Amino acid sequence: KAEHAPQNKAEHAPQIKAEHAPQKPIIGYDEFLRLQEQAARAETEAAPKAPAPFVTAANGKVTGAMIDAHDAAEAAKKQEAKVDKAPKKPVAAGGVPSQAENVVVTKDNREEGKTEGKNTRQMFDKRESRRMNAKPFCAAVQRWRNRRAAGKCKPRSGTMTSAKASASAAAASDGSIRVYVRKRPLFQHEVDRGEFDVVTVPAAAEKDALPTEIFVHNCQMYPDLKRMYVKHSGFDVTRAFGEGTESVEVYQTAAAPMVTGALNGGIGALFMYGQTGSGKTFTMEAIEQSAVRELFAGCNGVPGASAVRVAYFEIAGKKCTDLLSPARTDISIKEIGGGVSGGKEFKELRPEEYRQLDVQLIGAMEPAAKTCAELEQIIAAGKSRRATSATHCNAASSRSHAVLRLTCVLADGSTGRLTLVDCAGSERKEDNMHHSAEQRRETAEINASLYALKECVRQRRLQAQKGSGDGHVHVPYRSSHLTRVLMECFIRPDARLGVIGTVSPASTDTEHSVSTLKTVGLIGGREENEGVHEEKEDVSKNLETAADGTVSEKEVERVIAPVRWSNANIKAWIAKPGNEKFAAKVTVPGSLMGRDIVRMNPLALQNLCGGDAKLAQLLHNKLREEITRCSSKART
Repeated sequence: KAEHAPQNKAEHAPQIKAEHAPQKPIIGYDEFLRLQEQAARAETEAAPKAPAPFVTAANGKVTGAMIDAHDAAEAAKKQEAKVDKAPKKPVAAGGVPSQAENVVVTKDNREEGKTEGKNTRQMFDKRESRRMNAKPFCAAVQRWRNRRAAGKCKPRSGTMTSAKASASAAAASDGSIRVYVRKRPLFQHEVDRGEFDVVTVPAAAEKDALPTEIFVHNCQMYPDLKRMYVKHSGFDVTRAFGEGTESVEVYQTAAAPMVTGALNGGIGALFMYGQTGSGKTFTMEAIEQSAVRELFAGCNGVPGASAVRVAYFEIAGKKCTDLLSPARTDISIKEIGGGVSGGKEFKELRPEEYRQLDVQLIGAMEPAAKTCAELEQIIAAGKSRRATSATHCNAASSRSHAVLRLTCVLADGSTGRLTLVDCAGSERKEDNMHHSAEQRRETAEINASLYALKECVRQRRLQAQKGSGDGHVHVPYRSSHLTRVLMECFIRPDARLGVIGTVSPASTDTEHSVSTLKTVGLIGGREENEGVHEEKEDVSKNLETAADGTVSEKEVERVIAPVRWSNANIKAWIAKPGNEKFAAKVTVPGSLMGRDIVRMNPLALQNLCGGDAKLAQLLHNKLREEITRCSSKART
């Protein structure tokens, strides 16, 4: 029987330096540029010749009117082609476009003899209801923030000192992925549209501590569509970044340890996940720029690499496409040494056997860059070929996983590897309603690959927690192309893994922000609802926020129509200041109710006023004024 060596403690694993051999001869930066220019010239020469620009007249002459008419027709054809390719909203029966963005549903109670079209009930989409009640919802969220800042909301967890954060970044003994979350600021055009901030990254309660909690304030209506409440959902993460955090700080916390590990001969992978328009690609580009500089300049005292081999490709379902190839050639994935850990009986690998592990990209162009400028130009060429698609959230939504694999060639000849994965942008359900069949198929493939990624991390965590002697937990990294490419990261115990989730603070994206936080938690290897806690509170419509941020509830007089008065209400109204002339002479019987007194004319009121006709007329007029004041028309 094979002996099981402990592998659940990454800090006890010896330093492993792999030799990632390229699949085909390495090309330099100059050769890469020559191939790009050659492909561009070939594409230009192979382009079909344009047809005759116009039809000549019968006499063989060409007039300016003919040219103008031809240009106008060509422009109209191009515009029609753009309209046909653009995503369209579904059209209901009868040719009327469906209103999915702002849903307003009315229920008509139509009976014979009644006017048609009379609305007896009106229901609004929950996102529209948030905008309609933005003022009290904003006040409720601000009140919660004030309580949290004052220490009245006891933090459930969520404080991590800088020393603990450094230790957490140095090793992950449970085999899980470090989870980072970044909140983007609320844009001015969103404020103009009526949106408000529903995401909070509270400051740590302890001094010299880092925030590790993020809250989403889910503002909703009760089924009666009158009462309101807010559900404060908190999520525990490795580190949370607020809207004021610079990209440099995000890089230093999440990616810099992986760059250092790659320069030491290790491997690391960083995933980026989030809703389209939440700042996902913006954050990844900032991390790429910082990583490119430090791979050559060195990081945290570790000298830089002598050269960096680049592989840049996208994964869409079961298809891998090379982004560095001008022809966007397809790539095949070949595992090298993956079988050494397989078989019916699990065998723990020795450090030197890890050097056999690699994933080769058959058919991919992997140029080698020797300077930071060359590496930036190669990455920019790949970005220009990434597949994007226009959606209702973003004009250039990424519809595939982009994988940037940077293999560092070190001074001693060994290699380290850093992989940056920009996951495809996820969409809201209402945005998916307007997708074409092709876009819906892409969404299904994206979800399948993310599920495979979550399963691999979960099984990797279980294997690390079990340790030796307790059996082997299989990591199903062959479930998708995305996890196959990252085979080394799931097998090697010293691999560094991390995921950054980006969320939008807009109220209309509340559900998607909650879904993003739950998904990155699952990608991080956590179980369902692990590290999630909620708090619910009712919201009054009379909440107001002052200029200094304090929240108060405005006192509003409870208006009761006179027809609904009780006997005590009648006596209280007569004794009310301003009605002193009635308090002394008017007698209210114990059986008198509001429905009775509103029907009395001045003659009937004389019995209450001791036979005083003048006082009875004044009482009648006063009652009419109160009825008018309490009517719904007067109050609106």
